[in-house]
Amino acid sequence: MRNTQQFGEVKAIRIQDRMVQEIIYANQWKRPIYFAVTCSPDSKIGLDEYLWFHGLSMRLEPRRVTSPDEGVDPGILETNLLTEPAGFSRTPQYGYKFRNVADPGVYFDENSRRLMLNYRSCFIRLSLYYANAVKDSAKSIAVLNRMEEVIPRSKVPMGWELTSDIASFYYRLGQVQKFNQLAAEIEPVCRDLIETGQVNMNSYYNPYRVLLDIYEARNEQEKSLDLLQRLAVMYPNDPGLQRRIQDVQAKVQAAQSQLTPQTK
Repeated sequence: MRNTQQFGEVKAIRIQDRMVQEIIYANQWKRPIYFAVTCSPDSKIGLDEYLWFHGLSMRLEPRRVTSPDEGVDPGILETNLLTEPAGFSRTPQYGYKFRNVADPGVYFDENSRRLMLNYRSCFIRLSLYYANAVKDSAKSIAVLNRMEEVIPRSKVPMGWELTSDIASFYYRLGQVQKFNQLAAEIEPVCRDLIETGQVNMNSYYNPYRVLLDIYEARNEQEKSLDLLQRLAVMYPNDPGLQRRIQDVQAKVQAAQSQLTPQTK
């Protein structure tokens, strides 16, 4: 095992990491060993390449994670997310029960709502697996739709950042109607953040970037131009920004010329 702590030139292994190592050695693959997805990265003692994603937990297996698989065990993960057992079992069985999550009459406190993010992450990871590793868009879409069915946004809000990611994913999968539906929810939130000055320009989740992506997808060039001109005031010496403004201006002029009646 590599050192898990270092103080200057002194390297050390934490006692809790030795404990995990001893559990694995003593077990000899006789019983399954799982790590919760909420475990911090340094709690896995460098075993990431041997942890297979089942949903809310990752199972340690004597086989290395390969890049196309992305560490996903699709059979188990699909069963957990898409198949709810009819009853209960005294022995281990796969299949999550999303009981009353979608019921608007059942109250969820803040901790319960935060927990739902872990379940959503499971759905998104399975959907990405089908889209990227298997190249099956239909399955990928079905997983995203299932996520909204059992954990609806109306009951458990996602936040505009995650909503923008899912909107972009739907657009990539050719689901324009779904994209437009989510984009309509995101747009006023992002515009309000811009108007109130709550923007981190160094963040990936920058309202300007998200809105420009939406307008580009919807071919709303005039809205794109308005945002770009705002950015040009803040970054007047950015040549890439100026080129993009010129490109969008050309598209706006081309669109306007098509609407102007031709006269001789």
